[in-house]
Amino acid sequence: MDGPDLSWRERRILRQIELRLGQDADLELRLRTMRLGRWDGVRRALRRLPPCALLLVAVCAVGLATAGVPAAAVALRTVCGAAAAVAVFVLLRGARRRARRGR
Repeated sequence: MDGPDLSWRERRILRQIELRLGQDADLELRLRTMRLGRWDGVRRALRRLPPCALLLVAVCAVGLATAGVPAAAVALRTVCGAAAAVAVFVLLRGARRRARRGR
């Protein structure tokens, strides 16, 4: 724990809260049987990934899907590559600004 220890009064209040929560049978049941939904794990993983990584995966998927069509593939890869480069540039510029501000 960062900072000073809890005072006697704060520890007493915390103990009372824990006792009340421990006596709540409905809460206990819900916590014991709680399960994640089918897509919750995927959503959490996608939220943790930076947007540029998601964009890179999308560009690679489009590139693989259009590999057999030469003219369309070249045009699509060029547009997607340019969009990816712009997105990475914007994200890096934003990260530098936040770093300068001390975030």
